[in-house]
Amino acid sequence: MKALLALAATLTLAAAFADEITATPLDEAQKAAHKVSASAPSLADAPIAIDADLDKPHLIKGTSGGGAMIIPDKKLTAETLAAAGGTPVPVGQLWMLKATIAENGHPLAEDKTRRVVVEDGDKEIRLQLFLLGAAKNAQGTLDLIVFAKDKTPLLRVPLEKGASASQQLPGELSGRKYDEDSVTLTVSLAGQYQARLLLMKPAAP
Repeated sequence: MKALLALAATLTLAAAFADEITATPLDEAQKAAHKVSASAPSLADAPIAIDADLDKPHLIKGTSGGGAMIIPDKKLTAETLAAAGGTPVPVGQLWMLKATIAENGHPLAEDKTRRVVVEDGDKEIRLQLFLLGAAKNAQGTLDLIVFAKDKTPLLRVPLEKGASASQQLPGELSGRKYDEDSVTLTVSLAGQYQARLLLMKPAAP
């Protein structure tokens, strides 16, 4: 339960964007990863197969509302990313609470999201699940591919080279305030690549 409450206290929105965002200890992230994975629906029809490594999640945490966690694919390495072609290779799962990816400057529409409800005692925690892949574009450079509910990618963003000696897990997250209504989420992969996503408060159901 503590881990789920940690997930429920992550990545702050709106006026709370000013709060400090920090990573939780690995054991808390692992508990949260196992909890949400147990509640996840079947992904047999998903456009990309993720073999989630529940031992290596990364969860970031603010001081009020919202959340974000990445659970990497078991085969995620710098070598698999560098060898990617035009077909997406699996990167991992991206879980969010009280935050969603921005599409054309607006929160992702409710009917496009993959929703997961996690029961925690007498509480229901409603999360969004995105699947991440990586593939080369027509110019031969690497993109992060984000899938929501549909088989067609929601968006592609550049995966830029940027070595990080401090990165300890295959996938790590960091966030910073962009404006009063949004935050920039940086997704760091295998200590060598980074992509940036704009997050916003979810649209009302």
